[in-house]
Amino acid sequence: MERFKETIMSESRHHFVYGYDTTKRKEFCESLEKSYPIVMDSDKPMGIYLEEYGLPNIEYDKGLVDMYETWSISREYLWFSIIYRILSNAKESVGFDELNKRVQELINRLNRGFKTPGFKDIQDLNHLLAVFKESIEFYLESYKNYVLNIERVQIDSVPIPFMNLEFFVKRFKESINNQSYFGVIINNNKDIALSSVQSINDLVGSRINGDISMKIVTEPDKWKSYRCTRDDFVQSVHDYGTIELDDSLRDNIKSLKNN
Repeated sequence: MERFKETIMSESRHHFVYGYDTTKRKEFCESLEKSYPIVMDSDKPMGIYLEEYGLPNIEYDKGLVDMYETWSISREYLWFSIIYRILSNAKESVGFDELNKRVQELINRLNRGFKTPGFKDIQDLNHLLAVFKESIEFYLESYKNYVLNIERVQIDSVPIPFMNLEFFVKRFKESINNQSYFGVIINNNKDIALSSVQSINDLVGSRINGDISMKIVTEPDKWKSYRCTRDDFVQSVHDYGTIELDDSLRDNIKSLKNN
């Protein structure tokens, strides 16, 4: 699989990467992040491996919920997860002191434009990480409470309830002086909610790959849907490229033809 690293990460377009779900595949996905660390003052692609990338697949009465609400929760959970991983990886590779200096202007913007009134201003990088972690946990619990108990989301209970992913990534890239992109690597080995799958598809269908390039590694028949929340579909060639790690895609096509 080593030979596929450059193929996956050297271009910014979104990719579906097909391969059987094995321990080796997981290790390969993790190695992509290590091989493409976050760097400052150099325009090189940066790998972000998401261990948690979607809300859990919970059985609930779909007639009682507003799908727009579940899509909103799923989107915010995904976006905060990506942002948190970017920041935590950057802290590890760059170091707290240097990165903290670099992101002060970004922190000031977040305090002015995104922070819920009544919460104290974010002071530094560690405080920002804690706030984003709180937002991730907030949306996970809000999702469970909403679909199971129909409890509305109380957005004023967290310091930062919403974040524009594209805004954050652009400003963060300015902070570290790297105009390349983040390759967000997902190893699809969990049973996640359909709304989370569709939120990921929204990113694949977006023209944001100069900043965020989705790299979804999955067995061909294990990705639940290629439909977006807008009710359209992401399409091969038009929206994303495909890469084959093994024979899984050909085997799947052959099986579909024989059935």
